[in-house]
Amino acid sequence: MGTPSDLIDRYTAEIARYLPPGARAGVTAEIGGELRAQVQATEAHSGRAMTEDEIAALIRMRGNPYLIAQPHRTGRYLFIGPGLLPQYWRALRTTLTIAFLAIVVLAGVLAADGRSPAALANYVAVFLRLAFYLVIVVSITFAVIDIVQGRVLLKQQWDPRELSAPAVESAIGGGGGSLADVATSGLFLVWWLMVPHYPWVLLGPGARYFDFSDGWRAAHAPVTACFAASLLVHVTAVVRPRWTWLTRWRTVLANAASILGAALLLGAGPLLVPSAESHFDEPTLALVDRAIRWCLVWTMLVAAVQALRDAVRAWRRSRQTV
Repeated sequence: MGTPSDLIDRYTAEIARYLPPGARAGVTAEIGGELRAQVQATEAHSGRAMTEDEIAALIRMRGNPYLIAQPHRTGRYLFIGPGLLPQYWRALRTTLTIAFLAIVVLAGVLAADGRSPAALANYVAVFLRLAFYLVIVVSITFAVIDIVQGRVLLKQQWDPRELSAPAVESAIGGGGGSLADVATSGLFLVWWLMVPHYPWVLLGPGARYFDFSDGWRAAHAPVTACFAASLLVHVTAVVRPRWTWLTRWRTVLANAASILGAALLLGAGPLLVPSAESHFDEPTLALVDRAIRWCLVWTMLVAAVQALRDAVRAWRRSRQTV
């Protein structure tokens, strides 16, 4: 059996489900304050505490939580209400991520097979068209669900005593993975798969004077696996937002994969050899190799600092949920 305050809290929490985030605190505080004032006035007049049944009757007279929230549904909440908006964004993020992953896999296979960069760029246009249709389909679907849900809720009998307890907001934050990270990791993986067939995408004009060494070619596949693992981490964080541990640690894992990839290249020995057109002497080649190694070391240091920073944040957030 809940206390009068508990019943009011449940009622205002149910109203908050259908309110825009910016209006929740103010509206629920106002309604909750009015109900508590009514309870206090009634108890002062009767000289006794109100029973749970009386509190429930008072709340029921206030109105259905869904109906109370309707005047505050404006702007972007006109077609998809705040109650469904988190699920809508989650569904949209998931469908777009899966579609983008499919395009990345196809483009990656073609890139590994030697398809030209111009041909691969066409798949970006394919994804944009696909994303446009997905947004339309998902939006219409959730708009229909919201309309049907509203009618069902208004027809159902409701009892304040049967409302669920207010959910404690997670201190984790983040709400899942990042589409920007998915896009960046996916495009980077496709770019990396193009490098063996089109060295100029990495070396630029220097592709005329350098070839990749046997050590670089041997390390290419393991490094590709590291980049693919980083992409998989970001995709999984978007598709499975309830895996809160992955939400907290995804950037740490992605940076760890980057560090491992750079370490594999660093341990592969000289990565470039002079081409037939170049006339570089040994000191110049040694200078180039040293510059590449310093770039790899710097990449590892930056990734390590970011991973350490994100690990500290993830650890703090995990402590807050204990």
